[in-house]
Amino acid sequence: MANDTNTKKTYLLFDIDSSSIGVLLFEKNFLGAKGTDFFYQQIFSERRYLPNRGEGDFESFLRSTEDTLNQLALRAFAHTKKTAPLDSVYLNLSAPWISNQKNILHFEKEREFFYHDGFMKEILSQQQEKKSHLLRDFRSYDDLELIGQEVIGRYANGYRVKNLEGRKVKDLDIHTLNSFISPASKRMFFDVIERHFHRSPVLLSNLLTNYRALRDLFPKEEHLLSLDVSAEITEIVLIEKGEIVRIASFPIGSRAIKRYLAREMKVSLEKASSFLDLFGQKKLEEHFEQHFKKVLDQAFLVWFKSLYNFLSELSAEHLLPQVFSLVAEPDVEKFLQEWILDSDELAGLAGFGKQLRVLDIRLAFFDQLKERSDEIQDSSLLAALSFLEQENVIK
Repeated sequence: MANDTNTKKTYLLFDIDSSSIGVLLFEKNFLGAKGTDFFYQQIFSERRYLPNRGEGDFESFLRSTEDTLNQLALRAFAHTKKTAPLDSVYLNLSAPWISNQKNILHFEKEREFFYHDGFMKEILSQQQEKKSHLLRDFRSYDDLELIGQEVIGRYANGYRVKNLEGRKVKDLDIHTLNSFISPASKRMFFDVIERHFHRSPVLLSNLLTNYRALRDLFPKEEHLLSLDVSAEITEIVLIEKGEIVRIASFPIGSRAIKRYLAREMKVSLEKASSFLDLFGQKKLEEHFEQHFKKVLDQAFLVWFKSLYNFLSELSAEHLLPQVFSLVAEPDVEKFLQEWILDSDELAGLAGFGKQLRVLDIRLAFFDQLKERSDEIQDSSLLAALSFLEQENVIK
């Protein structure tokens, strides 16, 4: 395979959430003269937990995040000495670094007019100009900077429509989901990346990258619930016919589940993670395994209660899908999936039952590649990589 490769490009991807930082250094190897076939090769990957934020102030949390990012950047830089020069560096950011807000743009004319895609770009640009002022290379909304924007709904003359192209409209509402970052956070991230790699990073919004990856990987799934449980927060996105119709979150994620395990087992967080790994491999002694399973069920129940409340609301509105995707820390992900599928409470909600399915992002991503690629186990990093590939960013 290596002999057929005519070119390769090297990329660096960081995934930064409220409890950890993951890094993936990889090569995209193009095959043959046309370069239409390719495969991915993982050069280096690692994820480190951030110190427990506890009751500390945000400035302390910012500094500890900067320290961890510096450490991982140094590790990644050491590996870049054996690769081709970096083409780009990406930072995929979750809460609390990113704030996601909905917005509705209203446009109305005295007479009906024909809609076209150029019109959409025009009104989005006008909206940004009216509510922002240029500051060098970014737009600032008060004290927040816009890094991502997605149209999540279109309403013509009061009715929701998927495709507006060529339609006559008089009254138009465009619903957008916008991702913002604070100048202080952006400055810190840019300083670290520019110091180590002598280039500015491209900032991505984790909520938007997850949504776009799912939309493009599973175009036939009309009703889908996305659960991102990878950090301190669970982010939920309801997708219908390729568009976001509902977003929600609650402050319990993978990290909280592990903390509960550690507290109840009276061990360190690292030891609790080790127990999870051994439990998944069925390597715990039988008497200890039974005790651990009881504590594990209780830990998941704390998380599940918050999820169930949201799902109950969807069920009451007849919006509850039978398909969902799950992104979580690798040692927690399979247990969350099994727990949800085996839950009698979920089976009792309208829309859930025997047809409940869990989408496999990893399988879908690697199956679309003609050439075998390295399996990337970190689902958060893989979702971001999938977005970059599907949107033809890395080429």
